[in-house]
Amino acid sequence: MINYQQDLGQILAYDYVVGDIVNFDGSNWRVVKNATVAEDYVTLMKERVLTNAELGEYAYDSGYDTMIYHESSNIYSTSKIREMLESRYLSVLGELNLKEIDGYKIRLITLDELYNNLECKNDSCSSSPHVSWISQNFGGGQNHVSGYWTMSSNDLPSYGVWYIYLPGTILQSGVDYTLHGVRPVINLLKSAIE
Repeated sequence: MINYQQDLGQILAYDYVVGDIVNFDGSNWRVVKNATVAEDYVTLMKERVLTNAELGEYAYDSGYDTMIYHESSNIYSTSKIREMLESRYLSVLGELNLKEIDGYKIRLITLDELYNNLECKNDSCSSSPHVSWISQNFGGGQNHVSGYWTMSSNDLPSYGVWYIYLPGTILQSGVDYTLHGVRPVINLLKSAIE
């Protein structure tokens, strides 16, 4: 279904809007950025955190659907999560199904997307119209998951990274914390959607 919205005096046609569900590779994914009809891809976040089996050797421990961000740095480009997503999980999804945007085919959600696209405010997503899938039904509370990582670091302390906590709060965490899950964000080519 095509949605129409007015933007700066123009009528834009969107075939995917924030919150839509797309089934891909046997999992549900949520649209995190409106996709116009003219774009050949849509940006999605996995509806649930990666499981212990999907994380493989990167999982914190047996029975945990969690992993550390990094041993000592909050820089996403050198993180264990980026390594896992690009070396292990990307091949599961099929690299040719994805489009590189801003240097990434697969990554994590950013603070900018949480605030600007998903309508989180004041370090919380509890008032977002998308709260049910941002911070409630992502696999938290089971298999030791207390929240999930973003790819946005903070400056104080230098080892901190922002994450989404179960009730919807946006908090800082040390990079070696073991109880956060991973919800990949992908740029999926529309041609790969069944």
